[in-house]
Amino acid sequence: MPLHRPRSLERGSRIRSSLSTCPGLLADYLLAYGDETVRAALASGRTIRRGQGRLVRFAAPLALHRAALQQAADLAGEAASPAARKAHRVYASRITTPSTAP
Repeated sequence: MPLHRPRSLERGSRIRSSLSTCPGLLADYLLAYGDETVRAALASGRTIRRGQGRLVRFAAPLALHRAALQQAADLAGEAASPAARKAHRVYASRITTPSTAP
Protein backbone atom coordinates (compact mmCIF):
# COMPACT_ATOMS: atom_id res chain seq x y z
CA MET A 1 0.00 0.00 0.00
CA PRO A 2 1.56 3.35 -1.03
CA LEU A 3 2.04 6.00 1.62
CA HIS A 4 0.06 9.18 1.29
CA ARG A 5 2.24 12.31 1.44
CA PRO A 6 0.62 15.60 2.40
CA ARG A 7 0.67 18.30 -0.23
CA SER A 8 2.89 20.44 1.98
CA LEU A 9 5.65 17.85 1.60
CA GLU A 10 5.40 17.46 -2.16
CA ARG A 11 8.38 18.66 -4.12
CA GLY A 12 6.67 21.40 -6.09
CA SER A 13 4.88 23.01 -3.15
CA ARG A 14 7.94 23.75 -0.98
CA ILE A 15 8.57 27.31 0.04
CA ARG A 16 11.96 28.26 -1.29
CA SER A 17 14.40 30.10 0.88
CA SER A 18 16.64 32.56 -0.82
CA LEU A 19 20.06 33.47 0.50
CA SER A 20 20.67 37.18 0.67
CA THR A 21 23.11 39.55 2.28
CA CYS A 22 21.91 42.50 4.29
CA PRO A 23 24.17 45.49 5.04
CA GLY A 24 25.12 45.72 8.71
CA LEU A 25 23.49 49.12 9.23
CA LEU A 26 20.18 47.78 7.94
CA ALA A 27 20.54 44.60 10.01
CA ASP A 28 21.11 46.65 13.16
CA TYR A 29 17.98 48.69 12.44
CA LEU A 30 15.90 45.56 11.82
CA LEU A 31 17.20 43.87 14.96
CA ALA A 32 16.06 46.88 16.96
CA TYR A 33 12.78 47.73 15.20
CA GLY A 34 11.79 44.73 13.03
CA ASP A 35 9.17 42.18 13.96
CA GLU A 36 9.99 38.89 15.67
CA THR A 37 10.17 36.83 12.45
CA VAL A 38 12.71 39.16 10.86
CA ARG A 39 14.77 39.29 14.05
CA ALA A 40 14.84 35.49 14.24
CA ALA A 41 15.97 35.21 10.62
CA LEU A 42 18.74 37.76 11.15
CA ALA A 43 19.85 36.06 14.36
CA SER A 44 20.25 32.78 12.47
CA GLY A 45 22.40 34.51 9.85
CA ARG A 46 26.16 34.79 9.58
CA THR A 47 28.11 38.03 9.96
CA ILE A 48 30.72 38.67 7.29
CA ARG A 49 33.34 41.40 7.69
CA ARG A 50 34.25 43.29 4.51
CA GLY A 51 36.65 46.20 4.70
CA GLN A 52 35.22 48.78 7.06
CA GLY A 53 31.70 47.38 7.11
CA ARG A 54 29.92 44.12 7.59
CA LEU A 55 27.17 42.08 6.02
CA VAL A 56 24.69 39.62 7.49
CA ARG A 57 23.97 36.66 5.22
CA PHE A 58 20.78 34.77 5.99
CA ALA A 59 18.35 32.45 4.27
CA ALA A 60 14.65 33.22 4.32
CA PRO A 61 11.69 33.09 1.95
CA LEU A 62 11.57 35.98 -0.50
CA ALA A 63 8.40 37.25 1.19
CA LEU A 64 10.34 37.67 4.44
CA HIS A 65 13.11 39.58 2.65
CA ARG A 66 10.49 41.90 1.18
CA ALA A 67 8.83 42.33 4.59
CA ALA A 68 12.20 43.24 6.11
CA LEU A 69 12.75 45.80 3.37
CA GLN A 70 9.30 47.27 4.00
CA GLN A 71 9.98 47.49 7.75
CA ALA A 72 13.22 49.37 7.07
CA ALA A 73 11.51 51.96 4.85
CA ASP A 74 12.44 54.70 7.35
CA LEU A 75 16.06 54.31 6.21
CA ALA A 76 15.10 55.37 2.70
CA GLY A 77 13.62 58.69 3.78
CA GLU A 78 15.24 62.08 3.62
CA ALA A 79 15.70 62.21 7.41
CA ALA A 80 18.08 59.22 7.23
CA SER A 81 21.83 59.52 6.77
CA PRO A 82 23.39 58.94 3.33
CA ALA A 83 24.86 55.64 4.57
CA ALA A 84 21.43 54.45 5.73
CA ARG A 85 19.85 55.38 2.40
CA LYS A 86 22.59 53.54 0.53
CA ALA A 87 22.19 50.44 2.76
CA HIS A 88 18.45 50.40 2.01
CA ARG A 89 19.05 50.93 -1.72
CA VAL A 90 21.66 48.13 -1.90
CA TYR A 91 19.44 45.64 -0.07
CA ALA A 92 16.45 46.61 -2.23
CA SER A 93 18.43 45.97 -5.40
CA ARG A 94 19.53 42.56 -4.09
CA ILE A 95 15.96 41.58 -3.30
CA THR A 96 14.36 42.81 -6.52
CA THR A 97 17.05 41.50 -8.88
CA PRO A 98 16.01 38.05 -10.10
CA SER A 99 18.53 35.37 -9.23
CA THR A 100 20.10 33.38 -12.04
CA ALA A 101 21.08 30.44 -9.83
CA PRO A 102 19.40 27.12 -10.66
